[in-house]
Formats: sequence, structure tokens, C-alpha cells
Amino acid sequence: MRLVHPFDKKASLVCALGKCEKIYNSSESYRKHVQREHRDFLDVYESSECCLATQSPASDCVDYNHDISSAPITDEQNHIGHVMQLLARNVAEFALQTRESYLLPKSTCSSIISDVSVLFVTFFEQFSQFILCRLEDNGIDISTDHCLSQLLMDHSLLSSLWTDIGSDARLKRYCKENLGLIEAETVLLGINEVTGKPESYQYVPLHLTVKRYVEHEDVWESINRTLSSTSDVLQSYTDGTAFQQHHFFAMHPYALRIHLYVDDLELCNPLGSAKKSMPLQQCISRLEMLSSGICQF
Repeated sequence: MRLVHPFDKKASLVCALGKCEKIYNSSESYRKHVQREHRDFLDVYESSECCLATQSPASDCVDYNHDISSAPITDEQNHIGHVMQLLARNVAEFALQTRESYLLPKSTCSSIISDVSVLFVTFFEQFSQFILCRLEDNGIDISTDHCLSQLLMDHSLLSSLWTDIGSDARLKRYCKENLGLIEAETVLLGINEVTGKPESYQYVPLHLTVKRYVEHEDVWESINRTLSSTSDVLQSYTDGTAFQQHHFFAMHPYALRIHLYVDDLELCNPLGSAKKSMPLQQCISRLEMLSSGICQF
């Protein structure tokens, strides 16, 4: 789905997992929905020993060839700049995944990204050379197509993809400009009278974070869902009388209720020469208006 419909912004994708009937108009929003609310289906799929390649083609009711050929290609999608922007985004998300999802050390992430970049560029050079040879053998001159000749002959295009994540500063700048990164802000408290060093604390603006979070299609849909359930089971705090009889929520039923959980912790290196601890205080936010799979951010 992500390969066939990556550019389709007017799709109608029905979930149909279990009894879910939610509809999404992009493959990316549907993917996030499945990961957040139907993780059990993914776990079953990943643990299964069945291979999709062994399934009979006759059992598949979807005509993939017709689906691909019928998808219109816009002028924006046909431009090399648009393709490079999508690749650059995937490269940046890959770099973030090695750090945030897998919690790998920075040196390990740098080594992995460096090796993958070399592998990626080398493969593209060999693959583009193969395509050029085949086109030449069939008498096709690509010099008349500036976009195609630039893609197949200018190998610096692929190398430039990795420049945006070549350093922490470049990666942070790219995330701010393209991925909606909200940086932590520092508040200066004063100067320590003993050490003479400035004392400060850092926080991530909550209103900007919530604004960015609810811009996701699946999150916004969860906010605008039916609040009260018809069953006798309390699925969320909106099913209780405390919410239903509250004067504020009676006037603003779709108001976002934010729960903050504060926890104190200490960081230290028990194997280091200086075993001093660093006390920290962290705050976890939770939006109670959302479904259980996407309420924490």
C-alpha cells in the first residue's frame, strides 16, 4: 500500500481489522492507526511462519496491476525535486529511528548511517548504469528527457540525501523545517552563589506540542469521535458521571483534558570514577480525550 499509494491524498482506506470501520484518506494515517490501535494484529503477523509469497495469486481479489495503472500521476509527483524530498524525509526518519526507537549509541548510529549511505549510493550507481545500458540497447535516447537523464546520470543527487543528517545540527534543522520538531526551551533561574554557574531548567512548550499532535489525522478523528458509549462498560472517563455532570465539560464537551505525571529520577554512571548522581524531574503528558492507543505523547 505504501508503494502503490504513497502520493494518493484522496484515497478511501477502510480499516476492517476486527470490527473497526474507520476510514482514512492516506496510507500514512492508516499505517499509524494500525500501529496504535491494532498492534495485536501486527504481533500475530510478525510471529507467524507463513510467507505471503506462498499464497495463491488466485485467492487475492485485488487487481494490483489495474490499481497502479489507474492511479493518476500529477505534475508534482513527476518532478525530480518532489521525489528527492520524499527520499530525504525517509532518510531522516531512518536516522531518527536508529536513535529513538532502538536507543543505539550515537557512535553506533553514525556508523550504521555511514554504511547504509555507501550501500545505497553504490547500488544506485550500478542500477542506473544497468538501466542506461538497456535503454541504449533499445535505441532510446534519454538526453531529450532532462528529468530522467538527471536522475540516472547525476550520482551526486543520492549523495546529497545524506548531507541533511550528516551532523546533529543538520539533522535538528531538517527536523524543525520538515518534521515539525518542537525544541525544548531553557529558562535561566539565576547564578549559583557557590559555583558561580548559571542554573536553569528546560521544558518543551506544551501548547505547541498538543497543537502539533492533534494535527495528525488519526488523532483528530479520535478527538471528534462519539464521546459516550452505549454499553455499560466504562471505557474512558467520558463515560462516568463526573464528566457528564461537570459544568465545564457540559459547555465544552470536546475540550482536551491533559493529565501530567511527574516523576523524580537520578542519572549516574556507577562504573565511572566520579559516581555523582544528577537529579532530574520528568513530566509525562497524556490526552484523555483520545483512544487508549494514542493518548500518550
